[in-house]
Amino acid sequence: GFSAVSSSAKAAIRATPFMRHNLPFVHEGFLHSYSNIRKQLWLSILPILQRQLSKSLMLAMTTPHSSSIQGNSGMGDNERPLALPKIYITGHSLGGSLGQLLAMDLASN
Repeated sequence: GFSAVSSSAKAAIRATPFMRHNLPFVHEGFLHSYSNIRKQLWLSILPILQRQLSKSLMLAMTTPHSSSIQGNSGMGDNERPLALPKIYITGHSLGGSLGQLLAMDLASN
C-alpha cells in the first residue's frame, strides 16, 4: 500500500535538490483517490490478465512454430514465444491521473 512520506525523507528531499527532480511525486488528493479504488481496480483487472495469460500459454504450447534458423531459437519445434497481454489505460483529468497511478502500480507490482 501507500504510506505517508516520513519527516526524515522530507528533510532529505529538501536538503538534496536533485532528489526533487528524480523521485516521482503525487498530489495527496490524487493518491488518496487512487488508494480508495486500488483494491477494486486490482480485483477487476487480475481475472482478465489471468485469462489472457492462460490463452497465451495455450497458444504458445499448441501452435506450431517454425524457426527460420533451426537450432538457434532456443525453442523446440512446437513452441512459440509467449505473447504477454497488453493493457491500455486512458483517462481525462482526474481519470488520467488515476490511470497514470494504476499504470505505475501495475508495472511495479
